[in-house]
Amino acid sequence: AKTPENPSLVWQRRVKEWMAGSGFTEAYGYAFLSEAQLDRYGISNQEAVKLKNPLSMDHEYMRPSLIPSMLTTIEENQARIPSGDLFELAPIYLPRKGDLPEQSLRLLMAVYGKDGESLFLRAKGILERFWGQVGLRTFSLKRDTDGARWHAGRSVSIYLGKDQVGVIGQVSSSVSQAFGLDVTAVLVDLDFEALVESFSLNKSYRPISQFPSVKRDLAFVVADKTEFASIREAARNATDLLDTLDLFDTYRGKGVEEGHKSLAIHMTFRSDERTLEAEEVDAELDKIRSVLTKEFDAIMRS
Repeated sequence: AKTPENPSLVWQRRVKEWMAGSGFTEAYGYAFLSEAQLDRYGISNQEAVKLKNPLSMDHEYMRPSLIPSMLTTIEENQARIPSGDLFELAPIYLPRKGDLPEQSLRLLMAVYGKDGESLFLRAKGILERFWGQVGLRTFSLKRDTDGARWHAGRSVSIYLGKDQVGVIGQVSSSVSQAFGLDVTAVLVDLDFEALVESFSLNKSYRPISQFPSVKRDLAFVVADKTEFASIREAARNATDLLDTLDLFDTYRGKGVEEGHKSLAIHMTFRSDERTLEAEEVDAELDKIRSVLTKEFDAIMRS
């Protein structure tokens, strides 16, 4: 009988193929780091496994993170390749007192170039597509990242349920300077070891409704710090008839107060029981306007 393949190895191969198909180049970093690389990323040498007989001082420690290797790779290539998409799927090694190191697989994606905001949004889109490819339904993002290593406004921790499984963010200016980067780097660092048990090829479907949807657009101004995820959740809680809600435009500039942004969202309303009347949809839209005004001090533009 054929020996079944290790599920982790199967998913490693699938993920690497998907990443390559998405335009990423696979990076192969050394499993070792120098003390200088650890220091640049703010990792104490007590947090890494030191080799008794390293081949050189550049390979003195087993790497406890893929990030220093990736930033070094970007620095070495930025002059010839000023923008790019890289990934690495490889183990990290964490010290255990009186025992062999703990080995854990991590998946690190890196997009680098000049515009930090667009790079971050693209990285988030890649993360969402990746989530769908491996059969995970939802994830949540929370602003609880390390301010010394990550950009304060463009970094969030990634949660699957209550468990933190990664980080997506722009590397902080201090870390960029420490690694000699002339470009902006946005990273997605995922705990592949923890996630792989939840990966699935199973798909779920829902029947097409027999009743048509009604579409509405809404534009409003909110404070810059207001997160779209909070707005979407508040809108969904305001009505049972909201089927989809998508952000299609963000604007800052002339006509919008400094420290604020204008958002435009596209919504579809639908009932599985009847055809909705225009007046009924307008009443639900008023509920959403009211919630956004009350909870986020939103100023309606349409």
